[in-house]
Amino acid sequence: MSTSIPLTAEVLIAILEDATAKLRAFIEPSPKHTPVAGSISARIAVLVGFAKINPTGSPKAGRGVVPEEARQIAARGGYDPQGVAGFYAWNYLGWHSDGGRMITKSGLAWLAEHGVTAESGWKRVLKPAA
Repeated sequence: MSTSIPLTAEVLIAILEDATAKLRAFIEPSPKHTPVAGSISARIAVLVGFAKINPTGSPKAGRGVVPEEARQIAARGGYDPQGVAGFYAWNYLGWHSDGGRMITKSGLAWLAEHGVTAESGWKRVLKPAA
């Protein structure tokens, strides 16, 4: 015997509100919460962490991120330190001439495509739909 809940307007609204809250947490988590690894906001958190230390994208300018800083950046983005390996495979992160890690020009371009630049204070600025 199966029991079903009638799909009233109240039930549908509750389902939609729950789904919206979960989607919002995945896309744009509140500052109190760690982003979900793999989400856009998690990628932004990691790349911005590296960009704040060396925003040039050049292995000869500024300095690289030391391992302890890299671990903290990964954690703020919801990753364990090994979880950011894909960022190197995608060429968003690379190696600085001092042996540290750094954001690459490709990483800076990815951030810019998602509305995050030094000019925006490394905050996401969404462009209005055309």
